[in-house]
Amino acid sequence: MTEKKYYDPTEDTEFTEPYIDTDEIRVTSGIRFRYFHGAFKNTALKFSFCFPEKKEDFKGRFFQYLSPFPGPDEEMASLGKKGADDMVAFAVSHGAAFVESNMASAQAFANSSDYSQKYRSSACTAMYCRTVAGEKIGYEAHVYGYVYGGSGGAYKTFSCIEQTKVWEGAVPVVPGCPAALPNVIFVRAHALRILRHRMDDIIEAVRAGSLNGIEDHMNAEEKEAFREVTAMGYPPEAWLHFVDGGDGSLTVLAPGLKSSDPSYFTDFWEKDGYLGAVRGGSARRDRICIHTTIREICLKSDEDEFALAQKAGLSVGTADDGRNGVASAWKKRMAEADPGHPYRLGDVELGADPDDSGLTVTVESGSQAGKILHIAVIFRGRLYVGPGFMTADGNEVIPQLKAGDRVFLDNSDYIALQTYHRHQVPEAEYHVWDQFRESDGTPKYPQREHLLCYGFAKSGAGSLQEGRPSGKVISMASLADDSAFPWMADWYAGKVKENYGEKADDLYRLWYNEHSFHGYTDPGWTDVVTYLPQFYQALLDVADWAERGIAPSPSTQHEITGGQVHIPENGAGRGGIQPSIDLMANGGKRTEISIGDTVRFSAECELPSGTGEFTGAEFSFDADPSYPVHLQVRTGIPEVHADKERPDENAVYLSADGEHALICGSCRYEKAGTFYAYARIRAQRQGQQNDLFTTVMNISEARIVVR
Repeated sequence: MTEKKYYDPTEDTEFTEPYIDTDEIRVTSGIRFRYFHGAFKNTALKFSFCFPEKKEDFKGRFFQYLSPFPGPDEEMASLGKKGADDMVAFAVSHGAAFVESNMASAQAFANSSDYSQKYRSSACTAMYCRTVAGEKIGYEAHVYGYVYGGSGGAYKTFSCIEQTKVWEGAVPVVPGCPAALPNVIFVRAHALRILRHRMDDIIEAVRAGSLNGIEDHMNAEEKEAFREVTAMGYPPEAWLHFVDGGDGSLTVLAPGLKSSDPSYFTDFWEKDGYLGAVRGGSARRDRICIHTTIREICLKSDEDEFALAQKAGLSVGTADDGRNGVASAWKKRMAEADPGHPYRLGDVELGADPDDSGLTVTVESGSQAGKILHIAVIFRGRLYVGPGFMTADGNEVIPQLKAGDRVFLDNSDYIALQTYHRHQVPEAEYHVWDQFRESDGTPKYPQREHLLCYGFAKSGAGSLQEGRPSGKVISMASLADDSAFPWMADWYAGKVKENYGEKADDLYRLWYNEHSFHGYTDPGWTDVVTYLPQFYQALLDVADWAERGIAPSPSTQHEITGGQVHIPENGAGRGGIQPSIDLMANGGKRTEISIGDTVRFSAECELPSGTGEFTGAEFSFDADPSYPVHLQVRTGIPEVHADKERPDENAVYLSADGEHALICGSCRYEKAGTFYAYARIRAQRQGQQNDLFTTVMNISEARIVVR
């Protein structure tokens, strides 16, 4: 391996004059901290440092968070968070400083044409944090630094730890790979369009105790779309909440792609080898291209209709932009819209089965001619405007529209984007594209002149992942991730192994998490657990690894088949830090009973060796996301044999070492129907009860059919 030249921030000629403009005591989540805000002269780079209030509480380290999409005031985005989402409170309460910058971004999604600015600005910020620790805090020893982030922030984290030696460690979470964007979003959108009438069937088949196969009710076209997206790596479990993810950031990425490859949007509909050119194909069937006029502007919509429109898929404004969130930061660039102001068009026939996803309306006459609006949903003949990227502000446009104004409805570009990944076949190392290769390795479909994915990755991160970290790395991925498919984290692990061979284990860990999606914020769903506690614990573990030589838990054992990642069922030897849990109802994943019968539940749980102790558990017998049945904790796991009933007391029994648990309980079902019961197990490294930040969880589901 050739010697790498690393970026040295002391030689940077742009970020040279940092200064502090705020130095004060603040409080977050009841914790006092010393807050510094500042900037670098003659640049757009701004930063925030949050230190423990007292010098003696500072342990000589900082955690630096990288947002997926930095904006002009990103250095303050983590201030004011609450509960477990309060990264400032986590850092300060664990003796570390919290660091965040705007990465010199003058506006969201816009930055210098010098892509290295991401890691250079972050590195210069980190170095100045060390200076402040000495000059302002009075800490005289070396200050260790750890950089972390999720999704787009993971790309930036890899870039920082690979291009510099500023940080001792890194924690990239839910990472993509250089070939991910925009391909993963497009293949998901294609599958969603084709499978939109099969979602209930897919969800039924994915859930525990189903008697149905996922493809049982699909036609040939639907099977092809499902197999395509699954082979690309989309986890079947992710369909459980497809409505909430939708097409993700597709509309944000679309304008950049159209400017980079404008001819594609014509070729798609006209040239052989593209789906849009197939007569009778799904693309032409679902295409909407209609010139019409506005019949009525409804400046006040009926409240009942509005509520039903929301239920039908209306996206309401941008209230939850996530600011610097892993799964939602991209929303900050969406245009505002008041969906309560719909309008009705003239006589328009959209067909018997219209798909209005990605539909835009271009105003062709009147005072608003040329303005483009993004349509969230068509309901009862009315068009409700939703937030869009590079579209007009609906709050400004709609009140200016008049009956008789000509408009053009179009979803052509949106449909064309959905199969762009077929025409972007990368190198053979990205094995999920094998489905688009002939037996001799050549592409099955016409290929575009350039692979745009590498440009997306480099512009967003500063560099492409090489698998050559300069410090310790613990990476994490979610097995139900709908945006960064789980195999991508394995791809990077393979690059590290390729570069370092047997020494790779001295630098790198990969932990997989079950029943977690792309974002870390707890959505309040019964069937999802947040990976944020693992995120925090990984930061503490990578610090122990770098500072004290304490190796973290081994990488999660896993296999990849057809784009899907599979891990062992039992937690004891599988690596990572998340426990395993397997809930049974009357001894199986499905039980059928009569009204008034009692179901006995049990769940065996195991922690990966040396990762902590179980601290508690809860039941939700009817998918209540609050998990209302809190279990008594008992010491000693009772002897249980196949011919002996397990205790029906709602309790969790713990082994002496705290690494094994048995959950037991019972519930009587008084009405007919299908119910889903859940058990949730909790564990913490030191066995602390109800630790806000590092209590790791997992869940398991069983189906109860009451006749």
